[in-house]
Amino acid sequence: MLIEYLKMVNFRQFKEETIINFSCDPERNVTVILGNNTCGKTTLLQAFNWCFFNKVELPHKDMLLNYEVGNSMPEGIQSEVSVEIGLQHGGVHYHIKRRRVFQKLNGKVVPQGQYVDMWYKEPDGQSQPILNNQIADKINSILPEKLSSYFFFDTERVLAIGEGEDLSAAVKGLLGLSLLDNIVKHLGKRTNASSVIGQFYKEQAQFTPDASVKKAMDIINDDEEKKRVLNSKIEEHKSDLESYNKRLTQLNQILAQADETQKLQKQRDGYERMLRDRKNELSRRKEDQRKLINKEGASFLLQPLIVKALAFLKRTKVDDKGIKGLTAVTLQEILRRGICVCGQKLEKNSDAYNHILKEIEYVPPASIGTLVRNYKDSLNKYREDNGSLLADLKSSYQQISSIEEDIECYSDEINKLSKQIAEKEDLSRFEEERANVTRRLRELGRLKDDELGKIGSLEHEINERQRYVDAHFNDSTKSRELRVCMAYAENVSEWVQSIYSKSAKKVRDDLLSKVNDIFRKMYTGSRKVELDDKYQVKLFADVNGNYVESSMSEGLRRVKNFAFIAGLVALAKEKVIATAGGVAEEEEVDFSSEPYPLVMDAPFSNVDEKHTANIAKILPEVAEQVIMFVMQKDWNYAKKVMDDKVGARYKLDKVNEVHTELEVIQNV
Repeated sequence: MLIEYLKMVNFRQFKEETIINFSCDPERNVTVILGNNTCGKTTLLQAFNWCFFNKVELPHKDMLLNYEVGNSMPEGIQSEVSVEIGLQHGGVHYHIKRRRVFQKLNGKVVPQGQYVDMWYKEPDGQSQPILNNQIADKINSILPEKLSSYFFFDTERVLAIGEGEDLSAAVKGLLGLSLLDNIVKHLGKRTNASSVIGQFYKEQAQFTPDASVKKAMDIINDDEEKKRVLNSKIEEHKSDLESYNKRLTQLNQILAQADETQKLQKQRDGYERMLRDRKNELSRRKEDQRKLINKEGASFLLQPLIVKALAFLKRTKVDDKGIKGLTAVTLQEILRRGICVCGQKLEKNSDAYNHILKEIEYVPPASIGTLVRNYKDSLNKYREDNGSLLADLKSSYQQISSIEEDIECYSDEINKLSKQIAEKEDLSRFEEERANVTRRLRELGRLKDDELGKIGSLEHEINERQRYVDAHFNDSTKSRELRVCMAYAENVSEWVQSIYSKSAKKVRDDLLSKVNDIFRKMYTGSRKVELDDKYQVKLFADVNGNYVESSMSEGLRRVKNFAFIAGLVALAKEKVIATAGGVAEEEEVDFSSEPYPLVMDAPFSNVDEKHTANIAKILPEVAEQVIMFVMQKDWNYAKKVMDDKVGARYKLDKVNEVHTELEVIQNV
């Protein structure tokens, strides 16, 4: 399939008619459309999806009509939006046009009918339409919708490609196996009355009036259906068993290194325990230091002021005859009681009484001298405590510093051991996984054996009843003819099924080989890609010669998925070339596929310069046609390796938020 042109009329930002002619030159098979964000690159990608599959993943997806066109429409007047694609497929030129009518009603632009037309050109140039009820099937036969996102994709879709979807049927169809599958389904079985073999069997039954024969045929049909269900389960079990056995082999290889790894893990565990202890000790020491500073820090910070205050008080003459700690209230209470603390009576006007009265003059609040002396004592105590604080702080900082050195040392040892373990892989989870895999293998083995036993019993019963039926069938000429036709059809079906199984395996193996070959060209490192039975893409890393499933950065996931896409289109392209060149092996039945283009919106977003260059170099080689909507900054990296493959180049110029124009830089 090659896309020849895209024609848009009033589609979103593209006002009136906009035509893009894509390069179909095998030597210059790249078309580049440059544009900044919000210029309409994503709109172009959606134009393909809408025209092919009537799908739009854009805000306000019902409003496809250009805003300026819709806004200027008179009341009651209709305008049309359309997208037309011209393409080549299988040597035939096809044209698809999808259009939608809009009408201005009560001041609002309202969508009306939607229509799709498809036609092709005869060798003589005459156009032939495809019936409307056949268009969807025809488009899907050219490009399977399930795989369309692998050939028409944006940067976000790249990250999800080959992850979570069952693509086996679509991939096999894309690579030329659908014909075999359709033959098998068409021939069918005796139990399927609508199939060729079923029709023969049903018609033959009409030639015998024997009720016992008809009953035997009914039982055979039931048993065949039971056998079909059991065979389907067995195939599932076989696939699971293959996957589990493969994984078990990997796990056994990994766990062969268990002793050394466990030793390293024990060493690391020891350091981690010591690290936790020292961190806890550090927290306690810092808390003690904080409490010490909270308690005595003020005196330390006030030392300059304390020194100055003491010096000032020393220079100041203050009467401080008062007794330290004694207050006027205390002395007055003694006088009231009339007895001194020594036991002597205190009578008014006595010498002792008068002496206490005199002392009251020197104690607080009456005497400032006493207050000053008390203050000086407090200041001196602060000075004495300060010496102790400095010593305590020095000791505290020394202890904290020692602990921090231990923590740094233990952390270094842990990091070193972790790197060694990472190189050998942490095996604890693999032990558990191996146990689960072994248990599951036993379960699947028992299920498979049970189902095989049931199939054996059913086949015995079917054969016995079939011999009875064959022996009692009417021996008319017509009956014999039907038996011959049925036997021939069954032999053909078995042969086709055998070819299909071999071809399906070869397709998967060839695709895997191609994907890994491309991946190695895009990425330098000890990793490889695997495909499961559903063609989901997984990445494995080499760990000491053993491949284990690997985690991925966004950039690595993008490279992996690009490799899958490129491998898919490359294999389809190679099959066509091989068939055209007559290089297919004679003993093989070759069912050729069709090469496909790659239409990409911002394919290099969030990819570094190196990987951008690697991807850009590969794409023109593996794809028949490459169409890219890309920002100038990303194109600067890709241009270095891709410029000589460019056959057409355009630029998107943003007129305003709702109008973009296309500038031709390099025409086809």
